[in-house]
Amino acid sequence: MSDDAAARHERARSREERRRQGVYYTPEPLVAHLLDTALEPALDDLLAGLAPDEAHQRLLTVRVCDPTCGAGRVLLGAAHRLAARLTALRGTGGDDARRAALAEVAGCLHGADVDPDALAVLRASLAELAGPAAAEATHLAHADALLDPDALVGGYHVVVGNPPFLTPLAARSALTREDAARVRCWAGEALAPYTDISALFVLRGLDLLAPGGRLALVQPQSVLAARDAAGVRAAVTSRAAVTDFWASDQAVFEDARVRACVLTLHRDAVQGRVRHHPGEETTPLPEGEWGALLAPSLGMPRVSARVAGRLGDLASCAADFRDQYYGIVDHVREVDPAAVPPDHAPLVTSGLLDAAVCHWGTRPVRFARRTWTAPAVDLTTLGAADPKLAAWAKRRRVPKILLATQGRVLEAAADAEGTWLPSVPVISVVPHDSERIWHVLAVLLAPPITAMAAARYAGTALTPGSLKLSARQVADLPLPAHRERWDAAAEAVRRWHFAPSGDDRHTPLDVTEAARRGCEAYGLERSEAAAVTRWWLDRVTPRT
Repeated sequence: MSDDAAARHERARSREERRRQGVYYTPEPLVAHLLDTALEPALDDLLAGLAPDEAHQRLLTVRVCDPTCGAGRVLLGAAHRLAARLTALRGTGGDDARRAALAEVAGCLHGADVDPDALAVLRASLAELAGPAAAEATHLAHADALLDPDALVGGYHVVVGNPPFLTPLAARSALTREDAARVRCWAGEALAPYTDISALFVLRGLDLLAPGGRLALVQPQSVLAARDAAGVRAAVTSRAAVTDFWASDQAVFEDARVRACVLTLHRDAVQGRVRHHPGEETTPLPEGEWGALLAPSLGMPRVSARVAGRLGDLASCAADFRDQYYGIVDHVREVDPAAVPPDHAPLVTSGLLDAAVCHWGTRPVRFARRTWTAPAVDLTTLGAADPKLAAWAKRRRVPKILLATQGRVLEAAADAEGTWLPSVPVISVVPHDSERIWHVLAVLLAPPITAMAAARYAGTALTPGSLKLSARQVADLPLPAHRERWDAAAEAVRRWHFAPSGDDRHTPLDVTEAARRGCEAYGLERSEAAAVTRWWLDRVTPRT
């Protein structure tokens, strides 16, 4: 495919401009995947059983749309695919036949973009490939497909593309209050405060499809499990089936830190097994749990746990906010870890938490742009300055589990005495019955729970394979069905928690025993338990 003009236009954009606008241009292998999984199956459906003459006429009625087409890499690729089908139906070949076919299929192409220069480049590319008439026949709109729904008429057989990766949090100008109101007119409750713009294009793309049409869009992996994309996932799941999924643990876009994936959807289809790419492995898709799609590419083991109830039945789960973070900054003091004043509370950050251990007082930690050895909150000055924060501190100083975020496993430690204060974004898990604190910790440290959470919420953390859960998601973690085995797991975790630390703490007897008991509590078969335990032990942080 000749798209030299598009390539030159893309290279002319500065790195800062690309990042600011969330524009990352689609590599050719990814263009091919979009067309392989959406356009080709759609053409197979539309042309099935037709004689060559009928198929020829039907092909020219196909409508392909890229709602964020830019300089047209995806649409140009679609044009070449359509032209190849057309020449094959006619039994013709050669450069002249291909150029004529490209001119005929140009009217099948539809697109929109906010960059008029990119659209001009696309028209120039089409004119070079198939003549000026082809460029004029293509339906291109200078518009924002999210904000100007009338710009694209809908009824398309195929929607493909690579929408911009922008969140309102990362780019405040991406969706103003007025823009959000316009989007809500068609997105409804699917729009949340920090829904990624690219996720909205999935929902918009479905709106643009004809019944039975197919969609393939590049997305950030966070769309698979992010809280603010839940409304989009629910709306999409009710209207379409995921047929194909592609993901990479490497950044595929130049200058982009975001890990990408491709979702291919079949509108109005019944959900079946999903094909994973690269390769042809197929897996079932748990209802509404798109995070499970990422698990195979990250080497996450599957588990078949026996569960009963949820952690929220046993404990409250809370995540604090920036008010608490900034409110305590002026009241943090360096203290002697061996003699903490009675009116001071050790301040525990995520960086101090590993599985079954809190490193407060033994590991340096960053807080409020400063390195601390043993930070503690002065409760006396806090109470005098802000009674509301003092009340918050009192609520948090109870027997609890503190759970870190952004770990390779769920990293939690027990504060059995109820003396610590959590720092944002640590999650506090407070048992309704303090006597059950070790049972709660046994759930959070059980290898099957990390595996299930990793699969369910894959893609939301900053690095591939890491875990990032909200307080609500922690509360939704399942409890084990085997109560007596759970008791044994709780006792094993308690022994692990109080075991002396040392340099050889990566796989000591206490850790492997706790892992084994956790697998037994969730009813895993021996081979399944062995696989998930090996995976978990490879990821758990050494206790030093």
